[in-house]
Amino acid sequence: MNEFKKIILQQNEKDIYRDVTDLTDIIVYLLSKNIISSQDRETIANNTPMNKTAMLMKLLYQKEDGSAWFEEFLIALSRDYSWISDKLSEQYYHEENNRKTFYLSGKGQVPPLPQHNVTRTSYVEELRKAIAKLRREDFLVVHGMPGWGKTCLVIDALNNISLLEDSLEGCVYWISVGDMGDEPDDLQCKQLQKKLCDMVNLPINTQQDYFIQLKRYFSIRPNISALLVLDKVKSSKVVDALNVGCKVLVTTQNTDVVKKYSRKQFFHIQKGFSESESVKLLQDFVYDDKNLGPSLKDIAIKIHHSWKGHPMAIGLIGGELCEFKEESQKDVSRWKQHVRSHQGDVETRRNSLVIEQLSSVIELTTSKLNDNHKKRFEMLVVLVEDTNITIDVLKILWDLDRSEVISTLDQFYKKSLVFKKFNLKDVPVYGIHDMLMDYLMKITSPSTREELNKDLVHKYIKACNNNFANLPQDNYIFSYLCHHIEFANLWEECRDQLFTLRYIESKLRATGPADLLLDLSKYKSGLSGSNSEYHSKIADIKQLVEDSGWDIHFSNEIDIVQCALLQSKKSYLYKEGVELAKASNAETVYFCPRNSWEKPKDLEVEVTRNVTAVSLTNSSVTHANERVLMYPYECDNKFYIGELDLRYRLPRRYFYAGDAGDVVMLKVSPSGDRFLSAHSNGFINMWSLASADTPPPSMRQKDFSPFYCDIRTTPSLSFSHYRKVTCACFSSNGKLVLSTSEDGNVHVWNLENNSTVNRFSVHPNPYAISCSFISGDKLIAYACQNFKIFCHELQNNKPFSDFQLKKEHGNLVCLLSVSEEDKKLLVVQEKAVHLCHWEHETLQHRNSQERHPEDDTFVILSHRVSLLTV
Repeated sequence: MNEFKKIILQQNEKDIYRDVTDLTDIIVYLLSKNIISSQDRETIANNTPMNKTAMLMKLLYQKEDGSAWFEEFLIALSRDYSWISDKLSEQYYHEENNRKTFYLSGKGQVPPLPQHNVTRTSYVEELRKAIAKLRREDFLVVHGMPGWGKTCLVIDALNNISLLEDSLEGCVYWISVGDMGDEPDDLQCKQLQKKLCDMVNLPINTQQDYFIQLKRYFSIRPNISALLVLDKVKSSKVVDALNVGCKVLVTTQNTDVVKKYSRKQFFHIQKGFSESESVKLLQDFVYDDKNLGPSLKDIAIKIHHSWKGHPMAIGLIGGELCEFKEESQKDVSRWKQHVRSHQGDVETRRNSLVIEQLSSVIELTTSKLNDNHKKRFEMLVVLVEDTNITIDVLKILWDLDRSEVISTLDQFYKKSLVFKKFNLKDVPVYGIHDMLMDYLMKITSPSTREELNKDLVHKYIKACNNNFANLPQDNYIFSYLCHHIEFANLWEECRDQLFTLRYIESKLRATGPADLLLDLSKYKSGLSGSNSEYHSKIADIKQLVEDSGWDIHFSNEIDIVQCALLQSKKSYLYKEGVELAKASNAETVYFCPRNSWEKPKDLEVEVTRNVTAVSLTNSSVTHANERVLMYPYECDNKFYIGELDLRYRLPRRYFYAGDAGDVVMLKVSPSGDRFLSAHSNGFINMWSLASADTPPPSMRQKDFSPFYCDIRTTPSLSFSHYRKVTCACFSSNGKLVLSTSEDGNVHVWNLENNSTVNRFSVHPNPYAISCSFISGDKLIAYACQNFKIFCHELQNNKPFSDFQLKKEHGNLVCLLSVSEEDKKLLVVQEKAVHLCHWEHETLQHRNSQERHPEDDTFVILSHRVSLLTV
């Protein structure tokens, strides 16, 4: 809910900046309602008129759920700028569908309702009440027989703005796990956690377990109200992997998946549609806006009782009637063929024969297909279950042109044999219900499915002209090629192609490093066979992926040949890279180091403005000292924080802070998963640097979103001083940030809860210009303009020591912590480097020396500190 308010505000920023010329009354009103503080008012007052508005907007964007900041801001605007407040109010309060779309589809990836849907009022209302009563760490298990419409019921229940905003605070996340199987392995479970991290835009600490980070994320507002929906759960391992402390709704046929948990309640779907619901759905298939006539309604009621309102059966029958609407509106015999007489006890039939009964209606529906359509439908059994199917895939599978594929799919869609949705690129994708897939598995033999897999692989081989590197980018085959080779038993024919450098490059670009590693693990036996040479090749590929997989996936300008040349000379990829480099055209130049571990570290960048901040990254995931952050980096007439690669001399991604002012300092956290940018207007922004490995294809396909954006505009955290930041640094564990500012304050910030731990006031002149944590973060040190250094105990918030530097050593450059445990501080001045340390809470007096720039002689300066030669 809070995020949607911020989006509305962002969409109207231009109007606010242009029209709101006087903030005085607005500030006074917001202050009276405790929306902003006196400190906030002073911060705003110390800016130019344009920057005052930007500062107010920045403060509002930092507001959390629970306060009425948006509503009060509208009231404040309405007094003098009613046209803006009216517009904001209209967009928020009167566009309920937009809000629902944002919460469900845009943010939570909740699937849309089917084209023909009837709300099962009694179940939906009960389910909404059950969801509203959930507390953190509660489980709601929606269970019932196959095809009873569990998924649609949950989607329908969530399509309620009051439930979404009042009970869930707009936080709903949907993960379909039907393709995980009965026994998912640890890697698959970890990728599920990674998927959830991606969904909530959690800045990932690659040095820390995903589970721990998610537990922390869902322990703070508004995330404490979040609902996680796990659809089609078959294994308790999935529940265990995603039991991260939020409310959890599970759809399943097996209630034992939550057996070990005590805080659970069950919602049993014991029956299908009511009589009126079945009639309404059948009517919806046949008529657009007209009720059934008496004779058709009577037959519809008989159909309902024949199938006991089974949702999938009614849907399939409706789809069959829909194919010939005009005939179905007049010909009662078309309806009568779906009326069945059954023998035996109702409950026995419902529970024991429901699958068989459903198979008969599927068979009846498919029997009405012409021979070509029937053959094409049966061929769908070869595709991986629970994946999005694109038109491009079916062009190859069915060997048809695009128009014929679309025509066939339209027929299947009308008969409810497939369902359709549009991905984020507004491209149609299709899917098959798992019960329909079970039916196809039932009517095809293992040998038939093997032949279908062989046929599909050979069709793709033909499409790529026998070069796997040129397989079509259809969002399917690069993800599932090894799957089809496995089931077609074609390893001997295809193995060598899967190890070529160009195929690896195409695979990385299409699916990302995580998916390639998943293939190497899952299909290791087929890939290696009984040949030890292939085991070695698999190890070489893993090393390449670790070194350069991320780069290749995100930048089309990165040449995998150059990456291969940076591998060990014993690697088969290095040798293949050499051959490809020799065969390349004369205009391509490759860097081949004398030793494979010698990587180029120089970087030449043309800039239009002086560089004001730079920092090397230092994560083991992102390869220490091989990437650099710098500001400003110009792109499309805007200035960004650029992340540049020292190996390939190319920008990897950009970070844009908007109106936060010029960047005066960049610092990367000790774990390398994030960095801070300190700004001239007093703000300190936190940005994620986490490795962006791609989820497994079955997870990635469910939303079919663009891979990733190269420009990031939203910091994960933000806090501020009143004036320009002069220095900022991380603690050794990366949980705290120490900062100094021209406003005369020294702050210690807690990144885990975005709060101030300590605040030390320094006279505005001289203010602090450098700072550092010392002694395992137990002490902090900061240096002022007057060359005086102060040390404080962090826990007790009291002075520990202070001392004076010599002005003749030149201006202070920086303070650096030397040891995590010892009380040591490295003081760097223009003409000297000092190593200070304390014993028994007293500064030790040791030698300090100076290196003159004109010679290599040393002179004794004092007995306070000692020189550390560098």
